[in-house]
Amino acid sequence: MPTAKHVFNNDTHTVVLSLELPVAEYLPKVEKKLKEYRNKVQLKGFRTGEVPMSFLKAKFGTSILVEEIQGIINDELNTFIETSKLNVVGSPLPNNKYDASIQKPKDIKIDIEIGFVPDFEIEGVSSEFAMPFYSVMIDDETLEKEIDSQRKKLSQDFEEGVSDVQDGDTLRVTLREAEEGTVKPEGLVKEETYINLDKAASALKNQLLNKKIGDKLIVSLADLDSSVTLKKAKKLHFALTARQTCSDDVEIEILEIKRVKKRELNAEFFKELFQYEELEDETAFRNRLRSAIAESFESAVFNIFNRSIFEHLMEQNKNLPIPVAFLRRFVEETQLKGKKIEDDQFNELLKQLIWGTLTQDLCKKYDVNVTQQDVEYEMRMAIVRYYGFQISPFHNLFDEQVKKMTEDKETYRKYYEEVQESKLFAALENEFSKETRTVNSDEFKEVYEQHFAKQQAKDDADADKLEEILDSEEA
Repeated sequence: MPTAKHVFNNDTHTVVLSLELPVAEYLPKVEKKLKEYRNKVQLKGFRTGEVPMSFLKAKFGTSILVEEIQGIINDELNTFIETSKLNVVGSPLPNNKYDASIQKPKDIKIDIEIGFVPDFEIEGVSSEFAMPFYSVMIDDETLEKEIDSQRKKLSQDFEEGVSDVQDGDTLRVTLREAEEGTVKPEGLVKEETYINLDKAASALKNQLLNKKIGDKLIVSLADLDSSVTLKKAKKLHFALTARQTCSDDVEIEILEIKRVKKRELNAEFFKELFQYEELEDETAFRNRLRSAIAESFESAVFNIFNRSIFEHLMEQNKNLPIPVAFLRRFVEETQLKGKKIEDDQFNELLKQLIWGTLTQDLCKKYDVNVTQQDVEYEMRMAIVRYYGFQISPFHNLFDEQVKKMTEDKETYRKYYEEVQESKLFAALENEFSKETRTVNSDEFKEVYEQHFAKQQAKDDADADKLEEILDSEEA
C-alpha cells in the first residue's frame, strides 16, 4: 500500500500530501497491463499474443508504468480530498518530479500541493443593510412619447404625399455596396429594404432628416440599425452566408418615405392595448399606461438592486480565505505554460474565484438548484431574442442549435451560471432592506448605464458568440 502523510499550511490555505509508492505497489499492475496488452496488440511481424515481452516493455512499458503510477496517485488524492472534505481551488500541483523507468523501477516519492478554501462564514447578508432600490416616476413627457409610439405602432394606415424625411419615418430604400466613398463596381445590391429612423444610429438619423425621395448618400451599414452588430447587419440586409463578406459601407437611395398615420385616441385603441381591461375614458387609459410603463422598468430596477447586493457581498467578503499564492502558481503553470500573469488579470481572476466561492456556499444555504432543462430553456430564449421573438422558443427548428450549444462546454457553463445567479438573487432579494430612490425615466437610464457599461460589453461579446454558433449551424 502507498504511504501517505500530509501537512496543512493554514497561513497559505494549502496542504502538502506526501506519497511514497514502493515498486511492489505499482510494478505488478504494470506487468499485468503488459500481459493484457500482449494478448490484443497487433504488431507487424508478430502473431497476436506472441509479441516478446521484452519488446513490449521497450516500446510501451514506460508509458504504461507512468499511467499506472498516475492512477494510483489520483486515487490517493481523491480519497484524501474526499475524506478531508476540502473545497479545492484549481487542481493539485506536484512539488517535485519522480523518476519513472520500466528498465530500472524505483520507489516513487512525490509531494503534491493542494490549494483549498477552508470553512468560512459569509459576511453581510442581513436586512440591516439597505440596497438602492429605484422607483421610476413616469412624467408627462415620457407618457406622451409612449402614447405617440403606440399610436404609430398599432396603426395600419400611412399618410399620403410624404416627400421629405421626418423623425419616426420608415424609409424604403435600395442598398448598394460601397467602398472608399463610392459605389463598388459589381458590388452587392439589395433592391429593396427598410430603414426605421427610430432604430437608426443618431449620426445617420441626422443625415436623413429632411432628405427627399430619390436622394442618395453613402453610410455605414452598421448605422442602419443601432441594435445589431455590423456582422449581423450584413447578414440581414444581404443574406450573407457564414463564409461570404461585403464592405462596411453602402449607398442608400430613398425610394419611398412611409409615415404612419397615428391612431385615434378612442375606446377601440384603448382595448387593443389593454385587451382584458375596461377603461372608461382617456384619463383612465393614461393612468393605466403610465402604470404599465413603470412596470416595464421593474426588471431593470431589480438588476441594479441585485448588482448592489453583489458589490456589497464582494466588499464584505474581500478577505475570504483564498489560497492566493497557490492560485497564481496554478494559473501560471497550467494555463500560461510558465509565463507570469499580469496583476490586473490576476486580480480579475481572484474576484471571479471569490464570487464563485460565495455563490457555491449561498446556493447550498438557499437550496438553489439548476437543471439541464433550466439551462436549455435559457438557451432557447437567447435564440428567440436573436431572431426577434418571431418563433416559439420550443419550436423544433431550435433543437439542433440547442444541442450544439449544450455540447460546447464554455457556452453551457455561461448559461448555467446565468440561470444559477438569477435563482440565487431571487432568493437573496428578501434578505436585504430597500433604500428607495425616486427618479424619472431619463435619470434611471443614466443610472442603469453607469451600473452596466461593462456588462453591456460582455453581453455584446456573448451575442457575437451566439451568432457564431448559429452561423456555423446554418453553414
